[in-house]
Amino acid sequence: TQVDPRRAPAAATLPGLYVLMRQQGREACRLRLDAPSVEGETADARLERPCPDTGITIFDPTTWRYAGGRLTLVARKGHGVDLVFEEGVWRKDPAVGAPLLLRRLQP
Repeated sequence: TQVDPRRAPAAATLPGLYVLMRQQGREACRLRLDAPSVEGETADARLERPCPDTGITIFDPTTWRYAGGRLTLVARKGHGVDLVFEEGVWRKDPAVGAPLLLRRLQP
């Protein structure tokens, strides 16, 4: 998916509490993104417990980074998933395998 970084949210607005969803409007888990100590660097991410979605708990995001309008969640084991912002929601890109959506709850 082509992303226009000028239309994506500003990096400074990303830290906060989010809902992880497999379907629009159906909360699976909650995820907190901490602010990076230096803009453009990775920052901590953590699931708010309990998280009943086994796939998300196995993925277990521990850090995140943001570049070029793409938000990347990085798993404890080091692999990542990219998300793009569309219509107020972050969605997994490319959209293969199990869907993953991220919607902000609070700063």
